[in-house]
Amino acid sequence: MDGASGELALLTAVGGSGHASGRVTVSSGDGASVTGSVSVGSGSGAQAGNVSVVGGMSVGEGQTGSAVLIAGGQATGSSSSGGSVEVRGGPGIRSGGSTMISSGAASQKLAGSASGVVTIASAPSASDFGSSGNVTLSSGDAVHGSSGSVLVSSGSGASAGDVTIAVGVAAGSDGGVVAISGGEAIGKGRKGGAVRVAAGAGASGGGLVSVLGGDGTNKGEGGGVAVVGGYSGAQTGGALALAAGASSRGAGGSVDIASGQLSVSLGQRHGALCWQRLWS
Repeated sequence: MDGASGELALLTAVGGSGHASGRVTVSSGDGASVTGSVSVGSGSGAQAGNVSVVGGMSVGEGQTGSAVLIAGGQATGSSSSGGSVEVRGGPGIRSGGSTMISSGAASQKLAGSASGVVTIASAPSASDFGSSGNVTLSSGDAVHGSSGSVLVSSGSGASAGDVTIAVGVAAGSDGGVVAISGGEAIGKGRKGGAVRVAAGAGASGGGLVSVLGGDGTNKGEGGGVAVVGGYSGAQTGGALALAAGASSRGAGGSVDIASGQLSVSLGQRHGALCWQRLWS
């Protein structure tokens, strides 16, 4: 067959003044056991067509554009689970398709305008004794090549936004742990991945790096801070370096270690820095 096939439009009539247009519903029928599926897709070809699901534009003053809701089905049977929602790019011979989740931009450059918020969260627990779902952000595995990187970053601007990693408040147990670790290397002669924590550079001064133990509230003890080199079963253990920064023109930075109950000896004993606890 030569030429393009015809278009098919399914729509209701335009609503009159002050009235809404009609609703369009595409659904399979109910069933006593299994209901039919609903598929929306473009046809195959040398260049396949796109599939777009777009909310309508609102032109009224102070109104918002229409929302697009994609939700898995509800399950009401005993020990049943709700339906999943999967969004993924298509497979390809050279590379798979990308998946992008982005908020809407402000269409006019007005003072105080902002792009929309993106929230990725599991639902709260419906039961007082249940648990909320996990959230996993990860790149895929690779057998012989490199796995993908994971970047968590705020955007650039006149004032850049903060990046915060925090655990929620625990009301009936110990607080949750934040674990940041380099990757393990299991190949012969390979080293584990490093962990680097660095403050940003600045024209009038670099940023501060603070490592603090938690406060002890309600007469509890304050949290400790442990900086320890790694253990070795056959070679030299990991070193611990504590050094102030150098300066090309001014004085180098100081090293201050102080506590009301702590004395630090700078003498060497078996190649280690000696710490002595003084109890009152």
